[in-house]
Amino acid sequence: MTATITRTNSGGSSGTKWTRSLWIKRGALSANQTFCASGSYITFTSTDFIEVLDSAGVGMLVTNRKFRDPSAWYHIVLTYDSTAGSSDRLILYVNGVRETSFSTNSQPALNQVDTATNNGQVQYIGTRTGSNYYFLGEMSHVHFTDGYAYPASTFGETDATDGMWKIKTSPTVTYGTNGFFLKMEDSSNLDLDSSSNGHTFTTSGTLTSTKDNPSNNFCTLNPLFKKVGVTYNFTNGNNVLDTTGGSGWHQAMGTLGASSGKWYYEAYANYSPGANNTQLGFGSADYLAQTKADGVIGGGVSKPSFGLYDVGQLNYSTDSANAQETASWAAAWTSGDYLMFAADLDNGKFYYGKNGTWDTTNSNNPAAGTGGYSFTTGGYTYTPMMSLYYQDIITNFGNGYFTTTSAGATNADDNGHGVFKYDVPAGFYAICTKNIKEFG
Repeated sequence: MTATITRTNSGGSSGTKWTRSLWIKRGALSANQTFCASGSYITFTSTDFIEVLDSAGVGMLVTNRKFRDPSAWYHIVLTYDSTAGSSDRLILYVNGVRETSFSTNSQPALNQVDTATNNGQVQYIGTRTGSNYYFLGEMSHVHFTDGYAYPASTFGETDATDGMWKIKTSPTVTYGTNGFFLKMEDSSNLDLDSSSNGHTFTTSGTLTSTKDNPSNNFCTLNPLFKKVGVTYNFTNGNNVLDTTGGSGWHQAMGTLGASSGKWYYEAYANYSPGANNTQLGFGSADYLAQTKADGVIGGGVSKPSFGLYDVGQLNYSTDSANAQETASWAAAWTSGDYLMFAADLDNGKFYYGKNGTWDTTNSNNPAAGTGGYSFTTGGYTYTPMMSLYYQDIITNFGNGYFTTTSAGATNADDNGHGVFKYDVPAGFYAICTKNIKEFG
């Protein structure tokens, strides 16, 4: 994905102070990816460190720790203040905490004027130069303050209930001449500047709106869960897995799970199914490590899981028994079908449907709690799981898109979370942190 947002700065401030603040959720790992730049930049290196370079080399930071969590949002704040003490002129915060351990820590000189960040430079969001180091992931609430240095606590705060670092959606800051605030909330105008400056930005490429945000983190596929020695290609914010260029079985799992509650997600069959080449369902977190070596959901291990092959065959494993198969359990799906999966972890029920209708072979009716496959939950934590054999799959965990194609509807769950193609069964919910906190 090569989308980028740009604007050319004017003369700007005196150049001794500025601040960058933004929330990001990683997609692809182990690749050079810059999320903002204009002379100075902040980037993930190919080895997953954070690297900061300011003003063509007058200051540089490279962290000692890696940042490889694709399941959560990071809050990144970089403050430049060359009027401060010798060790406080270039400060990096991650999730409200100042980074202090660096392999490289080169601070600017006293009163060093940053001529590269303002003064006619192009502000890039999502790349470094407009032609390389594209950021692959999600982004929200991007701030730049020109002439003002702010700490992370200006843009975020600790939640009094759970102790988590959370976003301040309307921080009190002064933006200066070139400052801006891109909320990225308006799906029709994702590069809208909500600061008092109201600058005009230009977007190149395709930006996709998402319900996933720092205040409510949604499930995606987990690029860290990969079978050893097998090639994976995760795209579109880790909502798409393409295995057609690989070999053998590929397993994938979600980034979020729950041990109770009722959960729903959708998928799109973007291939030619048949001969048990694809399987989707849910699996317990306790089962995941064995799946990497085994092959398919429920395949030969004694941990609870349940999934449906594309030919309509149910494959499951219980806490006390290895893989079981039930032929012709449900109607098969074909290329172009939209799939619906629901798991009731309170009552031990798994449901399947396609194209807006719940399968009638086993009287699948999640809203009524009837039919489906009955399983013993066993107190395990479950997450969406899938196994693919030379195939690819497109998921919608509530972000409202299948790749960049809109779900074409605005169906939310009973809590108002997520956007799905089909009506979410009553009492079932999108797999996101707000719902998990309440039900999971």
